[in-house]
Amino acid sequence: MSKLALAVPAGQSASTSSSSADGLFDPAVLKAGDKIGTAQVAVCRGQTVEIRLPGELGFGRALIGLVPVVWCAAAWTLCLREHLLTQRMQGCLALSVMALVSSTLMASSLGSSWRFDGRRRRLTHRTGLFTKLHNARRLAGLKLETTRPTAVADTLLRMTLIDATGTEQFEVATWRRREVDRTQVEALAAAICTVMGWPLDD
Repeated sequence: MSKLALAVPAGQSASTSSSSADGLFDPAVLKAGDKIGTAQVAVCRGQTVEIRLPGELGFGRALIGLVPVVWCAAAWTLCLREHLLTQRMQGCLALSVMALVSSTLMASSLGSSWRFDGRRRRLTHRTGLFTKLHNARRLAGLKLETTRPTAVADTLLRMTLIDATGTEQFEVATWRRREVDRTQVEALAAAICTVMGWPLDD
């Protein structure tokens, strides 16, 4: 894997427009609404940067995931209506567990977002209906790396958060290298590091 080294211009504001005077992309800065491959910059102002990533839950997966939920609802309705709950309780409970697992998997496949709050030194990671808060003081920086292609996988560009020892803690986003402009990913990394006060990995 190869690491990317970035440079943040001194005094550069992360909230400045990412378009230069001639309308071309300016890799030094970002603005809210910018698209970076499949990711979107939702907030980029002051001491806050937020990016949103699409989920993997498509129509087909959602349809399959709803099958256990429908079965569960139908089983409980039938048992209650026919007064068979005592005899069918174990089956209804088993279907309820299946429906719960299916619902959880569908929720975890919804879109996610990362919010970097430099003022509070806090990271907020939302995935579907779930929210996790992380203390930025336990992290030391952000790293970009390019993976090597394999027979079954494309070259990827990964953005990860690392601790003081350089150990990867969380993956923020992954892009197929051929589908994303590298300068945009570098600009996003620079904006996040500037907001959080992190040094750039080299």
